[in-house]
Amino acid sequence: MDVYQEAVDYLETHHVPVEAEADALEDVFHEEVVSCFLSPLNTESVDFPDTPTLLSTEELLEKRLVVLKGILGSEEVYLRELDALLMPMKALRASARTSQPVLSSQEVQTVFYQVPELRDVHQSFCSGLKDRLNAQSQTELGTDEEAGLKCRNFDLEVG
Repeated sequence: MDVYQEAVDYLETHHVPVEAEADALEDVFHEEVVSCFLSPLNTESVDFPDTPTLLSTEELLEKRLVVLKGILGSEEVYLRELDALLMPMKALRASARTSQPVLSSQEVQTVFYQVPELRDVHQSFCSGLKDRLNAQSQTELGTDEEAGLKCRNFDLEVG
């Protein structure tokens, strides 16, 4: 509140009338003080209660597979969109070499900055994830005991 008091003092020294209100001196940033306590930058430890789950290991693994399948679906949509971007990029790149280009080579490079590389990275990730999920679905066709063992060893590696 020092800033407020400095402002009041400044106004009074310049003969500007200031009506002091009792509410004006209260802390208006109380929410920020509370949220700063929960900030990850705060070094003080916050004790959170353990979160028990009523789900079995199999149910948790099933939820994990549902999430991974959702990620795979999103990746496939994203890859289709990147492919859609590559078509006009190729046409504009070819046009840039003509006597009347729509965009210069530099502009094409700027607009479609690393789209092919981005597509390659996501294609690799998507293929790897799809292979892992297909391998997982193969294990589900085995016996329950075998499937349980293989589910526990299901590791996702990227890169």
